Amino acid sequence: ITLDPEQLVNFLTGNHYVNVHTAANGAGEIRGQIVSASTFWAALSGAQETPPVESSATGKAILALNGAADELAYRVMVSNIMSVTASHIHKAAAGVAGPVVFPLFTGSGSFDASHPVSGTLALDWAQVLDLIDDGYYVNIHTSAHAPGEIRGQVEAYTPPVHHVALLRGDHEVPPNDAVGAGLGRVVLNASQGVINYTVAVTDITGISASHIHKAPTGVNGPVVVGLYSGVGPFDGDNPIGGGAHVTAANLVDMLTGYYYINIHTPAHPGGELRGQIGNAGLFHAALTGGQEVPAVATNAAGKAVLALNDMANELAYRVRVSNIMSVTASHIHLGAAGVGGGVIFPLFTGSGSFDASHPISGSLSLNTSQVLDLVQDEYYINVHTAITPSGEIRGQVVAYAPDSEFAVDLAGANEVPPVSSAASGNAALHLDALSAQLSYSVILKDITDVTASHIHKGIAGVSGPVVFPLFTGEGSFGPGSPIGGCLALTAQNLVDLLTDYYYINVHTSANPPGEIRGQVEAGFMDSPTYLPIAFKE
Repeated sequence: ITLDPEQLVNFLTGNHYVNVHTAANGAGEIRGQIVSASTFWAALSGAQETPPVESSATGKAILALNGAADELAYRVMVSNIMSVTASHIHKAAAGVAGPVVFPLFTGSGSFDASHPVSGTLALDWAQVLDLIDDGYYVNIHTSAHAPGEIRGQVEAYTPPVHHVALLRGDHEVPPNDAVGAGLGRVVLNASQGVINYTVAVTDITGISASHIHKAPTGVNGPVVVGLYSGVGPFDGDNPIGGGAHVTAANLVDMLTGYYYINIHTPAHPGGELRGQIGNAGLFHAALTGGQEVPAVATNAAGKAVLALNDMANELAYRVRVSNIMSVTASHIHLGAAGVGGGVIFPLFTGSGSFDASHPISGSLSLNTSQVLDLVQDEYYINVHTAITPSGEIRGQVVAYAPDSEFAVDLAGANEVPPVSSAASGNAALHLDALSAQLSYSVILKDITDVTASHIHKGIAGVSGPVVFPLFTGEGSFGPGSPIGGCLALTAQNLVDLLTDYYYINVHTSANPPGEIRGQVEAGFMDSPTYLPIAFKE
């Protein structure tokens, strides 16, 4: 086929599709867009095994088919699982056990929460057709569950478009004491295998090169994509930008947190600033009177959790205080630890309540310069009171690496109002903070006629709206029939999760508002007693 210029542009930008027409469907019975790569994923849980397995283990797999449709790249990650003996891709529809088609892990080496497995597989046309027809599942076998402990059907996946990297010197391996910071924004067109990027920096000079490297957090890896080779300006006044083609294997690496942006200088040839490419940035603050300038003697305290979204232009937050009276205002100020500074963002202006029973929350719009200040630990939260107008408690906003595992106990006593029920349950949740995804497994005991289950928004003792449906009545959910899956989180979802604002509720025919409930707790609502935080100088 010969393409004219307009047709070539349409072809290269994903605007052509193949359509198959039949007598039964004259307009088209099956259709597929012409792409250079196709992405798939699987959310693994014991609930999908045949028969179901009651396990707190979870996992996920990201897979990408190349443009020639003859090679499938993959990475499989797991949590809360022990003694993995093997893993395969099997052929069968959901709910059906099937034979092994591709081995992923055969027992040589390690496969656990700290050691994902990855590779590439050669596919023929029949296997590609099985893949796009949801005919494959990933199965993980263990010593305790030889037929398989967790499983997930391989399905088409539309990955996030926007990705962010927050660059600091202490992200390097080994860490350095560089005072600069950087912000990388990456826009992914997965179907066309293209990324577009911008990188902005501050307080760094003499940049000699910048690349995207392949390695997870805490590990150094090889260059994958060149971003800057030393030609032209790249400094605080001159960000860089461009685009690059990526392969199917590149897509898998990027979507599983294996890419980082590195900026090299003569002073730090191995890298002065580094940031992992992901879908969110997390921060927190511990507020005390001792951090005020000058220090304030007070029993008041507070804490805050903040999350930067995947476009790096919006910051969600929640701030809680205790042992404090007559709060008149609260702001985010610009100033390093030990230094007072001006107001940048108002958080509370005196309207409504802000006390131990009433946290404050919201979202703020940020520009690139403000994000760089955030990454440099240049912001602090200040809470002003009638007694201490200049500020009674203060806390520096710093990077936050939360716990990744949450255990939730479900009981009727947790319902509002409490329900007298012999039923119980437990849930295991795994947070991948970099990719902003939450995997879950929920197991029930002594309960019948479950009609639905959700994650709701509300603190302990308060009922709230549904945020995520977990079970909608299709299939089975009860003793011996657990549920599991994986959820994509926004920045606001992350703040709610990490400030104890989510609970799991299980609804039944006998108790439609909920028979058993359990709070997802990260410790935010505990008394705010802190150990000192080490600030970046």
